[in-house]
Amino acid sequence: MIETADADGVRLITFNRPEARNAFNVAMYRTVADTIDDAGADSTVHVVVLTGRGSAFSAGQDLREMAEIAGGRAPAHTGEGFPRLLDSLQGCPKPLFAAVNGVGVGLGFTMLSH
Repeated sequence: MIETADADGVRLITFNRPEARNAFNVAMYRTVADTIDDAGADSTVHVVVLTGRGSAFSAGQDLREMAEIAGGRAPAHTGEGFPRLLDSLQGCPKPLFAAVNGVGVGLGFTMLSH
């Protein structure tokens, strides 16, 4: 769901869930947050770029997973992904850029404003 590539000091993080317009689920939240944190600590990375595969940057939160959280049917700690990602975005010591290739809704827009 997440692709990562490093080249010439740039860490490219690509959201690769185009069938869901790159809507985030808990696995994506954790992986993107970890990848940003790793980039922040890596002296060979100078810039982080976020982008989405397909027709959307990100359509936000996965609504099926959100319904499970709201209905109390989601595994423990499922709802912790959103604040964890925002902490990583805000705490990254490297410049963050977004290569926006389509809509940014909900979380997609929130990431852009951070």
